Amino acid sequence: MTTKSASVIYSLRNTALIQSTSCTRQIDIGIEGAQDAQVWASELDMIALVRNLGDNAVRYTPHGGRVDLSVRIQAGCAVLQVRDDGPGIRPAERDRVFDPFYRTLGTSQVGSGLGLSIVHAIAERIGARIDLGFTDEATQSGLCVTLTMPEAVGRGQARARSQAWNANDVL
Repeated sequence: MTTKSASVIYSLRNTALIQSTSCTRQIDIGIEGAQDAQVWASELDMIALVRNLGDNAVRYTPHGGRVDLSVRIQAGCAVLQVRDDGPGIRPAERDRVFDPFYRTLGTSQVGSGLGLSIVHAIAERIGARIDLGFTDEATQSGLCVTLTMPEAVGRGQARARSQAWNANDVL
């Protein structure tokens, strides 16, 4: 299988389903930052990550709330962050939410409990790390999902690194 790089910003902008759902509930969706990042993942995996994280954020954000998606480069990694105004996930449940079909108690939202499980599987496949926190730590509300992925190296840089590695191999 050939590994290709995918644009994180393209994946963020390809969220028509999330945007249409948010319109009916008057949820303000913002995409922050203009810096793009290329990651070693398929375009379909990136779209699935963004769509599942965005769908969960919209699903749990109250009417009139806000969801923000952002991407930035930090220490050679692409960092995708999804923040919402929903109830958040209690620290005691944060490990369990990645289990297939797991649903937090007391939620009235419809869903199968597979969204974060799919995100977790893709993250493992592409070497990404997922961190869950509160959007507002003081009130312990909202969910902030941070996905940290190795940034794809440009073709010229990859070729130079490969040549340097081969040269060192000969020595």
